[in-house]
Amino acid sequence: MIFRPITLDDKPLFDYYLACAQHQLITYCFASLYIWRNWDRLSWAETPGALVVKSDLPGEEMFLLPCGESEESTLLATETLISYCAEQGRRFCLGEATAADIALYENRWPGRLRSCEYRPGANYIYTRRDLAELPGPRYHAKRNHIRRFMRLYPDHSFLPLCPELIPGCQEQLRHWNSQKNSGNSELCQEYPAVLDALAHWRQLDCQAAVLVVGKRVAAFTIGSPLNDDTYCVHIEKADANIHGAYQMINYCFAREYSRGYSYINRAEDMGRPGLARAKLSYYPCRLEKNFCLFLP
Repeated sequence: MIFRPITLDDKPLFDYYLACAQHQLITYCFASLYIWRNWDRLSWAETPGALVVKSDLPGEEMFLLPCGESEESTLLATETLISYCAEQGRRFCLGEATAADIALYENRWPGRLRSCEYRPGANYIYTRRDLAELPGPRYHAKRNHIRRFMRLYPDHSFLPLCPELIPGCQEQLRHWNSQKNSGNSELCQEYPAVLDALAHWRQLDCQAAVLVVGKRVAAFTIGSPLNDDTYCVHIEKADANIHGAYQMINYCFAREYSRGYSYINRAEDMGRPGLARAKLSYYPCRLEKNFCLFLP
């Protein structure tokens, strides 16, 4: 089996297999795989009727769940990966699996694979209505932040990303990185990934928008459809010194760009307590649990 790096030219093939699979985790979107390909050291190969993706992070080597045209091709690809691992002398592990995926394997291969939950990888899923309308008492604080933002910055505008605004987004990203990065290795790796997303968002078939205050980019965000009923947000950055910028970009993007979808996936918290609190404060309708599968 020959694994190769992920490139933009691979998008049509990935889109085909990912559409067959209709996964619920944000990982199973070409834009997400491409943006974070260097972070997760991703490569891919094709088996009969299925796509397999390998992550070679040191100490965390694993495969994503095969994306097959059918259950049979998914199972055949899994058998191929088990044999590949035996030949290579590496541990077999499938990551980014949901409870539905576990049920499939248990139904077809009773007792053959074991599972364990990876809590930092759980995806936060919200109803589109909640994020686009912020209804009811529980979103009172969010609405207050937005109202205050609008009072403080009456000259603000919410705009689609265009080439002329990219330098401002890059400057905002550098500012955000200087605020957050105090030798954090994860943030050091995140910075070039977000720059990559800004450079290629159109080729990735993403939508992107910018919140401008005066002549300065206060926040920007990038998202795309994940499956038939779910939209996902890949990137969201804002200046924490501009009160309400995060709440405003979140609200405007959900309202304007997720029409036609029932849910919005805002990815995982990566085990960061502050990020988990922020995501929980928007009251997800569910956490899509993330599991690893391995041989006992």
